[in-house]
Amino acid sequence: MLTEGLKKRVGAAFVGHRGRLFEALGGNARLHEWLRANQPFPSFADRFQLYEYIQSEVLKGQPIDYLEFGVSRGVSFLRWAEINSHQESRLFGFDTFEGLPEPWVSVSAVAPTGAYSTKGVVPETGDHRVQFVIGLFNATLRPFLEHFQPRSRLVIHNDSDLFSSTLYMLVTLDPILVPGSILIFDEFANPMHEWRAFSDYVAAFGRSFRVLGASGAYYTQVALEVTA
Repeated sequence: MLTEGLKKRVGAAFVGHRGRLFEALGGNARLHEWLRANQPFPSFADRFQLYEYIQSEVLKGQPIDYLEFGVSRGVSFLRWAEINSHQESRLFGFDTFEGLPEPWVSVSAVAPTGAYSTKGVVPETGDHRVQFVIGLFNATLRPFLEHFQPRSRLVIHNDSDLFSSTLYMLVTLDPILVPGSILIFDEFANPMHEWRAFSDYVAAFGRSFRVLGASGAYYTQVALEVTA
């Protein structure tokens, strides 16, 4: 028999899960409606093929200012340093390297605070174009922008997972997101986090984008270009 306290905890968990489910279903419907409205665009089996397409067909070898949010072990960050070898490119990686600053909660999974931590270890690279900006976005991004002036086409890669982190990044970067800037979302298909942050940002700031390409099941990764 369940105690009263346990009944309350079970009931609260059920209500919370049901609320997340309804939120996810609504967000998923809006996401796919938005994607349909932005067809056609190429789709790839994995994110690395998407990166190669953006580099070869969109950037066409030009230098970039690459800002990645959520670097972790540097898999996508170092791939971009490899495929864009222009010596005038600059690559900046933002992360605490201590894992998620808050729990990541979705309908089917939960990642606790600290998940994806590298225990402070930054990716190793001898690339002189690379700089890591260590700390929480809300502590490092504004000071960074006080001294940063884009000198090449912006490529923003977001793999921060969380709604709060993604929304903060978009709002803070808004002044430098000019037409032609490229945004790549690593978990765009998650209706409770990156997609929700993007749609809230677009609604509040009135920005326009076109889809350059997508990859993965259910368009997990999506690359966008700012149009207005």
